[in-house]
Amino acid sequence: MRFISILFVFFYFSNSIEGQNREIPIVSIDYELRENAFKYVFGALNYCELSDFPKLDESQATSRFLSRFIPQRIYNMCDWFFERFGKVKNVKLKNVVIDSLGRKHFRYKANYAEFDRAIDFRVVFNEENKVHWMHYLIDWDEKFNFFSDEDLQRAPVEDSSNTILAQHKDFVLSNYKYKDSSFLNYIKPELLAYPKKVKSWTSSIVNERDSIYSKLGGFENLKLKEKLISNNGYLVYRYSANFDKLDAPSEVRLFCDLKDRYMGVRVVDIWYNEYDQADDGLKDRVEKDKIKGK
Repeated sequence: MRFISILFVFFYFSNSIEGQNREIPIVSIDYELRENAFKYVFGALNYCELSDFPKLDESQATSRFLSRFIPQRIYNMCDWFFERFGKVKNVKLKNVVIDSLGRKHFRYKANYAEFDRAIDFRVVFNEENKVHWMHYLIDWDEKFNFFSDEDLQRAPVEDSSNTILAQHKDFVLSNYKYKDSSFLNYIKPELLAYPKKVKSWTSSIVNERDSIYSKLGGFENLKLKEKLISNNGYLVYRYSANFDKLDAPSEVRLFCDLKDRYMGVRVVDIWYNEYDQADDGLKDRVEKDKIKGK
């Protein structure tokens, strides 16, 4: 069974080491390195086809980056940006910061046609000038805030009110369980993090829901198992569910901003105890499909 989809794969935590970071003049950086950084950013934000993103090997990127940022993951991110914000209007390198470990953070300010805020998109190089990480922050801030390359941390479910938890569960069900179009009435702009994109998101949900029903059938036993948080504006509610055509439990992920407004709902066809294991599982299946010639 293939991986259905994963949304929001670039989440990071903040560390209080601001004093150890220093900005360096852009003109002091090797021209080729600047060109490569822009090529990777432009590709991640514009090339929503797997074959278009620049190919990287161990001479250009760390093994950790290559193992985590497989083409499907980059494609999912690009597609997510396009669905919610429209086309990229402009991307500009604003500054470069070296952290306490000698890594260079290239900060790009990206503006979109259908989004009223600028995005902070970063490419991080290690001391050998190999790509170490890529990540983004939805709201641009002139002040540099450090985010480590760890992913999400667990948050107590009880921090969310029973009313919010019930609303979230109903929202997930409204996306994937009801077999008619009545759930469309439930998607109100005030419940979304990006209300300007409600029409296109609604269309996306309909298409994905139909695809999931055809492959997996309906589901039951939806249970909230974990809540995750990042300090750059995301919450992830992880639900286990049993689909009709699968023997083992699967996962439904609800993504919200820090005000519990909806950013996306996605299905992972295999439940993993750890959030990041889905990426490793996807990579293994992509490699097996290549061997089988799929």
